[in-house]
Amino acid sequence: MQDNGIGIDEKYHRVIFGLFNKLDANSGWTGIGLALVKRIIEVHGGKVWVESEGEGKGSRFCFTVGGQPNSI
Repeated sequence: MQDNGIGIDEKYHRVIFGLFNKLDANSGWTGIGLALVKRIIEVHGGKVWVESEGEGKGSRFCFTVGGQPNSI
């Protein structure tokens, strides 16, 4: 999936997949969504990552399952 949102600085690309990790402490979200996605993908033999050129540039979330690249 790709969006045109605020983007994610590269230094946070790995951090955002941690349980309860949120970049915006004031958001109404719990911080478990991306951790859950990561766990499901890894159980199925894949990996998940984010691509973003930084703040203001949007983000793209990519994953593999069984060695096949995908993008949502």
